[in-house]
Amino acid sequence: MIRSILKTASIFALVAGFAVLGSATTASAVVVQYMTTGSFGPAGGGAPLPYPGTDPASVTIGTTTITFIGVPLIGNNGLIDTPTNASLGQFVTSGGSSVDQSLNGTQFNLYVTQVSPAGSNVGTFDSVLNGTVRFLNSQAYVDFATVSQTINSPGLAVTYNIINAARNFNGSPVIGSLALNRPGITGQPSAPASIEAFITSRVTAVPEPTTMASALMGLAVLAGVGRMRRKTA
Repeated sequence: MIRSILKTASIFALVAGFAVLGSATTASAVVVQYMTTGSFGPAGGGAPLPYPGTDPASVTIGTTTITFIGVPLIGNNGLIDTPTNASLGQFVTSGGSSVDQSLNGTQFNLYVTQVSPAGSNVGTFDSVLNGTVRFLNSQAYVDFATVSQTINSPGLAVTYNIINAARNFNGSPVIGSLALNRPGITGQPSAPASIEAFITSRVTAVPEPTTMASALMGLAVLAGVGRMRRKTA
């Protein structure tokens, strides 16, 4: 009878302890707030792009201007419940001419600054612009080399995954490739092209000592019951 009670108690202790242990690294619904800025750089690389960038940020190539408009830290902008899809900013194309203008190799860095929860709060996505733009036509893309960034804060990890998948030059969808929209017939600004992301959060807290103690107590009781059975066999 006593052995049965002890065994039942130990099972409950194990279940409670390991349930909490397992939940320490599971996905969790968490409110997050972030802002985004950007930096452009010349084709061919070279000097590091300015950090933390600006909002808006723009670059002019020939007569074509590409403008990045970030998510500002104003009111409830960038305030989300994870997991969810959200925009990390958008590009607008303007100017241009009646002939193709190449954007090939132009650099762009996207900076995501996580305001809440606080921690190591900046994630950087690097990319290169490719393709051509002219009036009423765009075969241009922003191709992100980095499509996922995790920002850590005490007990929590928030991951930003870019999910745009434009059809690139070979006709196949490419994850992290964003198609730029065409400017108007005389260079009017294009419709915005949004950087879309799937944002998740994960609890990373270390279990409390009492949780570890519950699990260890359950194991100890089970071991004791096993020894009692062997002695009475």
